[in-house]
Amino acid sequence: PLLTLLGGCMMFSSGNNVVDNFWKVNFQGNIIPDLWYHNITLNSKPDLIAITILADICYWYRPTELRDETTGSLIGTKKKFKADKLQKSYGELADKFGFSKKQVKEALDRLENLGLISREFRTVQYKLTTISNVLFIEPIPENIIKFTFDIQTKPLLEPCYPAGGEGHTFEGGRVIPCRVIRIQRIQQRIQQRIQT
Repeated sequence: PLLTLLGGCMMFSSGNNVVDNFWKVNFQGNIIPDLWYHNITLNSKPDLIAITILADICYWYRPTELRDETTGSLIGTKKKFKADKLQKSYGELADKFGFSKKQVKEALDRLENLGLISREFRTVQYKLTTISNVLFIEPIPENIIKFTFDIQTKPLLEPCYPAGGEGHTFEGGRVIPCRVIRIQRIQQRIQQRIQT
């Protein structure tokens, strides 16, 4: 890599001007890990609404760094929201991403069923008004980690049993709803009977 002078500062060059210019961009906001597109699905396709909303929830729970103004040293962290949990309404999430309230509610249902978030509805006081059914959302970090990192290193989710279970499991490197596993097993038995 070549050293170049950029705005009075020395920096390494990748040899590609576009790549070098992206070094100057400080992207902020939501981050979507690649494996979420494989592990958070709806009808065997990435559940883009749920993935987008989960990325936003995770953004809000990433701590903000507090730095010393003189030295720049990290002196602590703080949360981005006021209450003990993130308060968001279906309408706020719908407006932010251009989804309908129904799409947001259903996506949050799916995220909760996957064990990735928990929801709590509270009655809160705002100035002199009592507001009921205020939505608070909290991610479940240990489960998000399972869905985010390499399948081989993840502990298995609850196994599926033939007699029941509406959960999800890891099979063949993907997170699969138990009902899909049951359907696949039934199809395999039918195919075996046809062949014999």
